[in-house]
Amino acid sequence: AAFLKAMDKNGIERAAVLSEYGENLAAQKDNIIRTGKFIAEAPDRLYGLAWIEPRHKTPLAVLDWAVEKYRYRGFKMIPNRWYPCEERVLQYCRRMAGLGAPCLFHSGILYFKTISSRFCRPAYYEALLEVPRFRFALAHISWPWTDECLALFGQARAAKNGGYSTADMFIDITPGTPPDYRENALRHLLEFGAEDYMIYGSDHTLSTLGEYAPRAMKLEMALYRKMKMTAAARDKILCRNFERFFTA
Repeated sequence: AAFLKAMDKNGIERAAVLSEYGENLAAQKDNIIRTGKFIAEAPDRLYGLAWIEPRHKTPLAVLDWAVEKYRYRGFKMIPNRWYPCEERVLQYCRRMAGLGAPCLFHSGILYFKTISSRFCRPAYYEALLEVPRFRFALAHISWPWTDECLALFGQARAAKNGGYSTADMFIDITPGTPPDYRENALRHLLEFGAEDYMIYGSDHTLSTLGEYAPRAMKLEMALYRKMKMTAAARDKILCRNFERFFTA
């Protein structure tokens, strides 16, 4: 109730809610259950993403369980000493595609205790384009590899337009890009024609939403005005693309 109240206060209609990381398979499943109960309070507004960790040898059946029992709309994965192009990861992607559920991947420098940023470069995600009908997003514009992220988006678009891929790549523009880099990265995305695939994100926790969301959104809107972003593009980034990612 407190979270929904904070959303209402800050003009947030819907939000993606991620289950937390678990140190082992049992903890991972417990986190999925706990967050599943949370999103069940308002499933039309809270879109759950269940965290899946390949290092735990998570059974594929866990993905079905999260979607069917707890109504998760998608999944979250962070390359944690594994590469997204590995077969053990692609099997999860194929199951997600079969469930019609997208996946949000971390991409870029990883602020995580495993010190595994080297696994998170966007080029490693090219293999996902071979997964039929798979929707995925790379978070943080892959900072500092934002140009590489842009190039991969171009490859995904060319592959789909060329008829040799049915996957859809979205770009989560959640900050990770420092202010000095962010405007330039967003301009490049827009000039490259990515506005139909850019999704705003905040990285807020349950405890920081009310305190920091207004400040973050104020800065974001000021940046969009400075960039002279069109109302149509802004609407796609803040709302329409989010819905397409989850329901396309």
